[in-house]
Amino acid sequence: MEINIILCLILCILLNYNLKAQSNSNYRQNNQNNNIFGEKEEDINNFTGYIYYLPENTIKLPDFSKLIPVGEIYTNSLNVKEQDFDQGFPGVTDRFEYFAIDYIGKFYLEDSCFYCFILGSDDGSKLYIDESLVIDNDYTHAFITKTNCISLSKGLHKIEVQYFQGPRYSVGLILCFKKIDDRSYQIFNLSQFYPILVNDNDSTIDISIGDEILFDFNSYELNKKAKHVLSEMKRIIIDKTKIESIIIEGHTDDIGSEEYNLVLSINRANAVKLFLTEIGVDSKYIITKGYGKTKPKFPNIDNENRKKNRRIEMSIIKSK
Repeated sequence: MEINIILCLILCILLNYNLKAQSNSNYRQNNQNNNIFGEKEEDINNFTGYIYYLPENTIKLPDFSKLIPVGEIYTNSLNVKEQDFDQGFPGVTDRFEYFAIDYIGKFYLEDSCFYCFILGSDDGSKLYIDESLVIDNDYTHAFITKTNCISLSKGLHKIEVQYFQGPRYSVGLILCFKKIDDRSYQIFNLSQFYPILVNDNDSTIDISIGDEILFDFNSYELNKKAKHVLSEMKRIIIDKTKIESIIIEGHTDDIGSEEYNLVLSINRANAVKLFLTEIGVDSKYIITKGYGKTKPKFPNIDNENRKKNRRIEMSIIKSK
């Protein structure tokens, strides 16, 4: 365990992230470094970090419900190397002391398992999953790490990492994870876990959603997780795009007859369309298609490939 923690910390130190901000609420990237930590624009695969300023002599994490954020920053991983406080913390303007960030995101697990987490920080931090405290690394201190392993079920989970910087002399924040039987830790990156793949091109935004996040097996009724994911997709992607049309395609694996899979894929595409219209997308923009098992992305040779072939694909055609 100690060796894995050391390896994780070395990895975090090697990955250098820097971001400077130009005002309390308007952030820009420092493009002198290719490994930028944090972005100004929201992304569906990212943590949203709510930034707060704290009074001097703060020694522990505040009650965020009683504070008003001064800005937001976005990142898919928490990997800020330990560094001198006067270098600043990425995304927090020129505030070097007495600030806090509340990072909130969602991640999807494909199987149930025990997962181990390492949370390292200078100063205090806490890790919550599904509103439950997993690691308490609070109060002012030098850079230290704490570890805990918990059982997590298959499905969608909420993750929250709270962090604060008190007085000088260093800042830093990392979050690593592994399955309990894995040999080594790696940086926790939401892009590895979120069930939506997004490819933003000049003329289209192509989105692929695995059907396990949307539907139960052999069903075309959207589940609760699906409604959250589709609502976030609308808020972060559709609402911010000038749209000419939205094409929704349903795809299945090769289990079952061709006719059955064709009907299932059409019904699933229509279910997505119906929900999007219910939350405010004009139906005149939406076209649905069902392809059944005729367009697999991977050979249907095992359960893993079949799972990847069961999907909803969406192309958002941008208005010129």
